[in-house]
Amino acid sequence: MEEGSRREEPLKEEEIWSWGAGTDGQLGTGKLEDELLPQLLHLPSLAASAAGSISMLACGGAHVVALTSGGRVLTWGRGTSGQLGHGEMVNCLYPKAVNSLEDHVITHVSAGWSHSGFVSGHFLMEGAFSLVGMAHLVSLAMGITLRTALLLKSPTS
Repeated sequence: MEEGSRREEPLKEEEIWSWGAGTDGQLGTGKLEDELLPQLLHLPSLAASAAGSISMLACGGAHVVALTSGGRVLTWGRGTSGQLGHGEMVNCLYPKAVNSLEDHVITHVSAGWSHSGFVSGHFLMEGAFSLVGMAHLVSLAMGITLRTALLLKSPTS
């Protein structure tokens, strides 16, 4: 086929599916219920966004962290330990941008049971990291546990 006569293929719309336990909103379907069959997630805010398409998903205890090809982060699901990074300790039933990271290009994400991690090459220094979620500071005398929804950044040196 000649170069000038090539047809451009229409861009296929990105599809993300989830199923399983959903009682904390971790499926991103907008419902607090389990799903036995794959459910198509609707991400209208990304369709015309410079953030790009979803390039990676990290699944935690009951939350999900999504990384876009443009280095942006979305989270949803259980947020009661601040692991979503939205600055509050509440669940989120739909994918929502982590606005505190919007000025940074995130290259990797991870999700633990009650925390999430983010790596950026342009954050504070090359290869810096950030954490959100449960931070246990325990006093044996008082039995105090501190929960935080703050963004914790790696120290600069």
